[in-house]
Amino acid sequence: MILTAPAAHAKQYYFQHYDIKNGLSQNTVHCILQDRQGFMWFATKDGLNRFDGHSFQRIGVNDDDEKCSFISTLFEDSQGKIWVSAHSGPCIYDPETERMEWLHAATDDGMKLDRTVNDFCELPDGRIVMAPEDGDIVAYDPASGRLERMLGGSRDLHVIFSHIHLLPNGRIYMGTYGNGLYSSDDMLQTARQIDCGADCRDFTTSVVNVIEHKGEKLYVGTDNLGLVAVDTRTDAIDSVLSTDENGIRPIVRDLRLDGSDIWVGTESGLYIYDLTRGIISEHLTHNYFDKYSLSDDAIYSICADREGGIWIGSYFGGADYLSHRQLLFEKYFRNNLDGSLPS
Repeated sequence: MILTAPAAHAKQYYFQHYDIKNGLSQNTVHCILQDRQGFMWFATKDGLNRFDGHSFQRIGVNDDDEKCSFISTLFEDSQGKIWVSAHSGPCIYDPETERMEWLHAATDDGMKLDRTVNDFCELPDGRIVMAPEDGDIVAYDPASGRLERMLGGSRDLHVIFSHIHLLPNGRIYMGTYGNGLYSSDDMLQTARQIDCGADCRDFTTSVVNVIEHKGEKLYVGTDNLGLVAVDTRTDAIDSVLSTDENGIRPIVRDLRLDGSDIWVGTESGLYIYDLTRGIISEHLTHNYFDKYSLSDDAIYSICADREGGIWIGSYFGGADYLSHRQLLFEKYFRNNLDGSLPS
């Protein structure tokens, strides 16, 4: 193994680290969420973890804890309930009772959700939309307890949906595994594939992992094209972050908008992209010599908390926290090679 020496002066990003040594049940963190009570939630390969600022508590479903071990996605609805995707189906955590239960609803033809849900979204009428891993799009009505197939039976599209994103105007965008991006203007009665023509044909075969929006722009993280922007008025597609400073095309796992910046979590580290200047302002990675650096380069989740801090979930390194206050100070530490402080 060849290790390179760090720069003498550390960058102004200083992460606190949380992993199994601190009580996290597993070091792979797929998703992070802060609920309305202020608790932080972590979806890991070995269960759901709640963090109160001091310690972690693993949350399970009574006697079915083994079935609720691999957690991939979290979502808080308008009632404060947390929807949890486990490998055996969706669970619902009720903060009032502090209990988590399986969703036992079935469609009219008897279909139950006994598999991973790739994403959740809440419609304006309170229904919870889910994208199971087998290609269905379904909606659950908490008032009636009814589970309904959407898109007229979405399996007929031969598409597996990866992500669901609702815009303020009611339009819904859906990412897919290998079929690019779809949209719906009628609350998922129908959907159409976003097709910008031959100039960007690769986009219609993309794996879409995450969607965020700002104004008329939709920012889409993909496996094969990096980060792209879609104009929601014209469907025009522009490349935002196709390659980094090393010529690497990032595989985008998560996004967070922060003013004029986009925080981009990828398999090759954390990028901060300046939309105003159109440049990568920071590319943060794990640094063996810097104990304040990211714990791992494979970034799968980014969550901004109410205090202005940023939580980062990675595939091997657990969770890292960047406090807003830490950005106000610079740290100096000894160079590991000669023990000197920077001049």
